[in-house]
Amino acid sequence: MSIGESLGYNALMSKVPKIEKVNTQIIVAKMRIRPTIVVFVTNFCLMTLELVAGRMIAPYVGVSLYTWTAVIGVVLTGVTVGYWWGGKAADSPAVVAFGAMMVFASGIFTLVTLVFVQTMGISITLLPLPYVVKVLLVSSVFFFPSFLLGAISPIAARLNIDELATAGKRVGSVYAASAMGSIIGTYATGFFLISHLGVRMVVVLVACILIVMGLFLVAPLGLMKKKQIGGVLLFVGIFAIGIFSNVNTCFRESNYYCIKVRDEQKDGKLYKYLVLDKLIHSITNIDDPTDISYEYGKFFSLMYKVTKSQDAEVLFLGGGAYTVPRFIMHEYPKARVDVVEIDPAVSETAFNEFDVPRISGLTTHTLDARILLADPAFEKRYRLIYGDAFSDMSIPYHLTTAEFIKLVSNHLEEEGYYVVNVIDSLEPGLFVSAYLKTLSITFDQVYLFEPQPKTSDQHGRRTLVIVAGRHPLPKNELMRVAAESKFPWDITFQPFGDKTKELFNKKTPTLTDDFAPVDNLIAPVFAAMQ
Repeated sequence: MSIGESLGYNALMSKVPKIEKVNTQIIVAKMRIRPTIVVFVTNFCLMTLELVAGRMIAPYVGVSLYTWTAVIGVVLTGVTVGYWWGGKAADSPAVVAFGAMMVFASGIFTLVTLVFVQTMGISITLLPLPYVVKVLLVSSVFFFPSFLLGAISPIAARLNIDELATAGKRVGSVYAASAMGSIIGTYATGFFLISHLGVRMVVVLVACILIVMGLFLVAPLGLMKKKQIGGVLLFVGIFAIGIFSNVNTCFRESNYYCIKVRDEQKDGKLYKYLVLDKLIHSITNIDDPTDISYEYGKFFSLMYKVTKSQDAEVLFLGGGAYTVPRFIMHEYPKARVDVVEIDPAVSETAFNEFDVPRISGLTTHTLDARILLADPAFEKRYRLIYGDAFSDMSIPYHLTTAEFIKLVSNHLEEEGYYVVNVIDSLEPGLFVSAYLKTLSITFDQVYLFEPQPKTSDQHGRRTLVIVAGRHPLPKNELMRVAAESKFPWDITFQPFGDKTKELFNKKTPTLTDDFAPVDNLIAPVFAAMQ
């Protein structure tokens, strides 16, 4: 069976005998929507779908270089195959029917991606497959709508040619309409649609646009009866209602994350989880602010005590559920804590759902950390700056470079320290070694702390804590406070230049604004994930 037969070519040909007998251009002239308009709208929808695709799969596989690579690759593959098949269909006597049906079918397939992504996403989490394979499987859902939308352009180009003398001009207008639709779709989706409508509503909107336009094109050809059209519209309405009645949605959808909040009773205590896309970012004991679940958070609290920061100001780069700031404000009511969190929805969720106090000593800056520290008007200096903006799924590279670290240093007191958590494996440890090397350019003292082996997961990933400063850490004081706090780690000092030098060699890069391949450096961690 040929690809044409598998896609219903012969079946469609048998249903449109009238189209074979009349001049295609007469039918085109009577079409309600011109080919250039069709191409503009379909490419607008294509780019919108591509942009929301990454957000749709994020709750299941996270956001990383791999996810965007998979999404873009799948969409481009679908469009490429669509161009090829659409070019063949454009030479068919039933070209008008094919074009109309492609528009209509693309809307249907766009709509059902909402179900396919969720079903596939939930299913693959149960399968022992490599992470990359899981990402590709979820992303493959977008192949068919991309294929159908891609097939429309060559068909529209063929229908827009009425004579050979003006063929170039006609084809050029189709290409221009295609590019303009893609441009406007990109800006509209990124700057407006997602933030105002949310991902699901955007997908439903795109599907409805394509389905309605497809019906407008199909109706004059007699391929569908009025009852069938009514049935389609009824199906779309019921399907859309079913999608939005599904409880497995985001607690809140922001410009940056699918934010989820879930509760769990454990040992008679209420714990709340903050999940951003796929990853759990915070676990909070609502009744006890001193109960910090993550070891690196406990280490942050140790550093606060050791450096006597109760008498100084501290800054958090990344807010999450404000677990450690909440602890500090509870233990030291007169403390002065600044948090810079780029996503206002995350901060609002922390205040509204995680019992974070709205008091004068806690100040939130809603912008990118680098923009804040680079602002000449921002002259504050801190005893401690905590970096909690990295994860294994997403590392903002501009917060890893030597230039940014210099900004951090400029906002530290002479006796201050930069404390940052990093997720990486120690074998090969490509990212953490590059980051340590970069920190050593600015700071004379750089220390690596790692949890006991029992805290690392099956993939070898570990949450590491790095401390950098101008002066040596007070080792005895840190160990004393750790003992008093029953800290679960063995406090082992690993100053840069000692054991940590084993992590890198001459090929280890220094991260700069011009060269910071953090996604590539962290890639081995993804390759080992299941």
